Amino acid sequence: MAGDRPAESIVGVRFRRMEVVRLGCALFAVLLAGAVVGCGGGGSVAGINTAGNSGNTGNTGNTGNSGNTGNSGNSGNTGNTGSSNTGCSAAVTNCAWQQVALASGMLGASDVLQGLYAAHDGYLYSGTQRNGLWRAKISAIEANPASSSLWTRIDAGFASDPNHGGVVYPSAWAEDSSGNLLVALGESPIGSFCTYCTVGKWNGSAWSFSNSPPGMRMSLQSMSLDGSGNLLVNDRQAAFYLSTDGGKTFGAPLVTDAYAAFGFTSGWVFTSKIINGQVYWGGEGPYMRSPLNMSSATPVFGGTGFKDNVTALASDGTATTAPTYIVAGSRYEIATNDTVARYSASTGAWASLPISATFVRNSLVNGASAGELLGTYQVSNGGGVLRSTDGGVTWATYIAGLPAAEQLYVGFLTVSAVDGSKYLNAGAASGGTTEIWFHP
Repeated sequence: MAGDRPAESIVGVRFRRMEVVRLGCALFAVLLAGAVVGCGGGGSVAGINTAGNSGNTGNTGNTGNSGNTGNSGNSGNTGNTGSSNTGCSAAVTNCAWQQVALASGMLGASDVLQGLYAAHDGYLYSGTQRNGLWRAKISAIEANPASSSLWTRIDAGFASDPNHGGVVYPSAWAEDSSGNLLVALGESPIGSFCTYCTVGKWNGSAWSFSNSPPGMRMSLQSMSLDGSGNLLVNDRQAAFYLSTDGGKTFGAPLVTDAYAAFGFTSGWVFTSKIINGQVYWGGEGPYMRSPLNMSSATPVFGGTGFKDNVTALASDGTATTAPTYIVAGSRYEIATNDTVARYSASTGAWASLPISATFVRNSLVNGASAGELLGTYQVSNGGGVLRSTDGGVTWATYIAGLPAAEQLYVGFLTVSAVDGSKYLNAGAASGGTTEIWFHP
């Protein structure tokens, strides 16, 4: 909630660790009461049957909240009907999560992994909080995940990080039409200006860096390119910037304190995404939609009392094409404790997916196949990954091979556009994510 400032870093968003236990279930354990296990696991998560039995029919959606922009009440979503949801081809002999060995020296003492991204160039990129940015060839990881010799450090030219030590680490990722990797770098203490935060561009062999967006605070939470190569970024304290040269330079912000600027209670912004030429964004307030220049904003879901801390957005729409669905994950909505909403183009309405007291992590990503979505979730005694193959209507657990201890501390999640393999940060202790796992 606005004014309720979190304190633990998860993919650039800070949460109090106690909220993990207080709020209980997470990501799309969220989505339905009545999904079934897909790829193994035991126990139960928010009504999701994890013993392999058929799930019950999902609950009907709630009546629409006041303050929406003409959207009608929510339509119900049915539960998962019991598909195996393995996500592997018949040729794969080990359809399960497998640990990836890290390079010697990749993690220093008390260090944690920060950021994970599978790029179109066929590499997996992993940041660390104090020991730089590394990459490994995805095909080599899949062939020999136990090898620690696959990783190369590639952070030459990175600025020093006065906040954490070492060099600045990634907080957001994007790729431009030329195949360059764009990485938001740096984080400053709460409320302070970040003069060393920047956007790095990796062309496959060397880095170039933008100026620090004027007046930005804390970290850049999201980066999104439009169809013309313009790069939109937002910092955590709700300032938006537009680079018209693909991330080389940034001028004055388009808007600062965005919620307050558009008549809502001031609050942080955790995520933004360009879909069909419009900016969808959210944080400590309603889900919002704005034009690219951020000259106005329309609440698309939730009224003035909606404080759901949206942390992630996924959709089948691109920067230039219309979506058939949009899925938003968040921490919780005050009145009902719902944490996930889904927009359907067929109905023109957003639906709150009703479950009780959940905690949604910031990892919600599109898979490699049509309708595939994956997200991380966490509960007081477990967690892991959930997968949907129908655009977020139904979900199944996706945790085979992931030990119970690692299920409790899942973090960043990314999917390779090259072959559809999945990669996950996890940790077996509350100190943070210190391991990488992959799923064929």
